[in-house]
Amino acid sequence: MDILCTDKTGTLTQDRIILEQHLDVNGHVDEQVLHLAWLNSFHQDGMKNLMDRAIVHFGEQAPGIDTLRHYTKIDEVPFDFIRRRLSIVVQDQAQNQLLICKGAVEEMISVCSQIEEHGQIQPLSEVRRNELLALANDYNQQGFRVLALGVRELTEQECQTPFSARDEHDLILRGFLTFLDPPKESAEKAIAALRENGVEVKVL
Repeated sequence: MDILCTDKTGTLTQDRIILEQHLDVNGHVDEQVLHLAWLNSFHQDGMKNLMDRAIVHFGEQAPGIDTLRHYTKIDEVPFDFIRRRLSIVVQDQAQNQLLICKGAVEEMISVCSQIEEHGQIQPLSEVRRNELLALANDYNQQGFRVLALGVRELTEQECQTPFSARDEHDLILRGFLTFLDPPKESAEKAIAALRENGVEVKVL
C-alpha cells in the first residue's frame, strides 16, 4: 500500500463535536453570544445536528442559561443547504420578538448589515466584512468548525405575518461559535505507524 484514503469523522476523530468558544466579533469570549446560540439550538423542532447538541449540552453547565427559559418560541425557519442558515423567533415576557439566526460564516455575513462591537451597534463596512471573514478563516486553519450568529428585533407589523427566509435580512452580527471534533487517542499512533511504513494518508 502506498496511499491510504480515509474519512475523518468517526475514523480519525471521535465524532463528538464540542463547543469550544463563544466569541464576539473581535474574538473575545461573550456570554451573550452563548445565550443567543442556546435559544436558537434549544428551540429547534427539527433533528438537531451535532453542533446544536454541543451548544445545548454546553449551555446546561453555563451560568445564566436558566434565566432564558421564560422565552417562548414563536416560529422557525429551518436550515437548508442553499441558505446554510437556521432562524428561530423567540418572544420574551414583554412580548418583544427576536429573530436569532446562525449558520455558515459567509452566508451569515451576507445577510448582516450591522455588527455589535464594544456594546455599540455599527454599520458593517466592506472592510470589516473582509476582516471578519479572515478571522473566521483563521479559526478554520486552527482546526475549528465555525458558525456565525446574528439577530434582529422584529417590528410589530412583522410579528403579525408568517416568518420565512425573507426575514433574514439586516441582521446584527453578534459573533462566532467554534467547535472541535477531538481526535481519537489511537489516531496519532496509527498515522505515525503508516508513515514509518511509507504509507501516505489522505483525508477524504
